[in-house]
Amino acid sequence: MNQSEIKSRQRMLLAERKSIAKLSANAPKENLQINRNKFGYYFYSRYVDEEGKEHRKYIHRKEEELITRLALKRYCNLRDKEIQLELDALESYEKVGQFHGRYSAEDLLYRTPVISELLQPILKPVAYRAKQWVEEGNPSTYREEEKRHSSKGGLKVRSKAEAMIASCLEERDIPFRFEDRLRLQGGSAIPDFTIMHPATGKKIYWEHLGMMDDMAYYESAIEKLAMYQANGIYLGNNLILTVETLQQPLTYKTIQGMVESIIEA
Repeated sequence: MNQSEIKSRQRMLLAERKSIAKLSANAPKENLQINRNKFGYYFYSRYVDEEGKEHRKYIHRKEEELITRLALKRYCNLRDKEIQLELDALESYEKVGQFHGRYSAEDLLYRTPVISELLQPILKPVAYRAKQWVEEGNPSTYREEEKRHSSKGGLKVRSKAEAMIASCLEERDIPFRFEDRLRLQGGSAIPDFTIMHPATGKKIYWEHLGMMDDMAYYESAIEKLAMYQANGIYLGNNLILTVETLQQPLTYKTIQGMVESIIEA
């Protein structure tokens, strides 16, 4: 991770912390305790008074609003601690390994289904939606035998340039689909990559035009770009283009710059 990447990550974390502070404003004084047995989940509110005495009270599942508020408080507290830990670690990169194995806000959100159901309408975390979105993709099976190259994550693609793009997206944990069919007015298209912005959830389409010195390929690419424009997909807004010819191949440095522009947009 270079200096630019560290600064970008710090900005994202600080923005997330600001959002969490708004969510946790006016939180209850009690904390949430979650117990589980073979019959299901059980919830308790807990707090320690000024004399140091602990109070615990069972919460009936019908008290959904209270459970939701307490779960949201717990999530925000856990996530805030994680953000601070990562901010500290970014100052001393060697500490990154300490993140592994900790109980996280994500654990609370994803490993406790009933809590996930309660908090999702409030938090709507992009990461949660992105995971489902990636899994629900409708990838094209056109000429599967031509997918002879692999990204670092093992995704099969058609060219070395596409493998570099996929690898860079994987390295930055940016959710994407490869050759996912896109329905448009007047037909359909298969973008090389459909990306979900990691912070906003915005859909961004990435076309790699790798044979622009071939006239038939060039004309087909122009037709595809015209269809995108007719459907509100514009270069510089929600469309990324990379171009190469035999004389001017695409470089990994160029791809990294493109990916960085996605994160900072």
